[in-house]
Amino acid sequence: MKTYFTYLTGLILTAIFLLTLVRRSGLDEPETAIAEVSKAGLGIPPGRITMCTPQKFLLEETDKTKPVAPLFDNLGAYQFKISAASAEAQSFFNQGVKLTYGFNHAEAHRSFLEMERLDPGNAMALWGQAYALGPNINDPIPDNERRIKAFEAVEKARALSKTAPVRERELIEALAARYNADVNADLNDLNENYRREMEKLAAKYPGEIRVLSGATRAALANYTVAVSKVVARHNVTINNLLPGMHHSAFVEAQFTERARAKGTTYEQEVAEFSREWRIAAERFGDCDDVGAFVAMFCSAQANYVTGQSLVIDGGATTSTF
Repeated sequence: MKTYFTYLTGLILTAIFLLTLVRRSGLDEPETAIAEVSKAGLGIPPGRITMCTPQKFLLEETDKTKPVAPLFDNLGAYQFKISAASAEAQSFFNQGVKLTYGFNHAEAHRSFLEMERLDPGNAMALWGQAYALGPNINDPIPDNERRIKAFEAVEKARALSKTAPVRERELIEALAARYNADVNADLNDLNENYRREMEKLAAKYPGEIRVLSGATRAALANYTVAVSKVVARHNVTINNLLPGMHHSAFVEAQFTERARAKGTTYEQEVAEFSREWRIAAERFGDCDDVGAFVAMFCSAQANYVTGQSLVIDGGATTSTF
């Protein structure tokens, strides 16, 4: 009789969700698949599947005459376009973003270090370093050395950003709110400062979905494809569900508050949002719209489906990202 184990990881950002479903069937040695992923250099240390960040960040000074990080060829084609001096520098920035949102922050930090080596005057290379060094969902309390290095990096980014494009300056200033020279400063307060600044940018650039969650979706979807190719022969499947706007406690609280401020109703606000964002179904989804697919991907019915991303957004988009 086969046994099935399911891992469900959810990432929630600006009310947009990504669910990664990993299903393992009939494995006599469960560690084998994880070891294969680690050997392939995809970011999961042996014996660990819940935290993909290597323990060691490169915090000491590096030799600027030698490469700091390799350029991987299995992380997908996602781009976060910035004012890089060369295509190679842009590629390392893209890789840093993908690795960061794929929860491999230490390797992402190395990619941003390499970008700085290739393009030493670019403020966004320092922005990336500061971002990667900061708190994340798997590592919410960085040690003091990382906090100091993150603060130094973002301050250097601010100094270099005076001639940078407006959007880049705004991203840097927003991130600066997250760090402080005082390592005893309250992390919750700093995180809240950062949230408020990013909320302003979200309001200013409502259509620039990649600033809000596109990199997250791209990184995890591409990572899923890479992992699936390694572990499929061990009867492990890994797939993504990418829901759009769905009724949830968070969404209902946000839209109820918006309705109260405007003197409208929750239903009217949902309808207006659906029109503005061109949701073809003209409504938000609910738990039943996603639940059946979660059950299907976690069942034996999907044992020949792996490395896929299914968008459930009522027809709002025509691509995964």
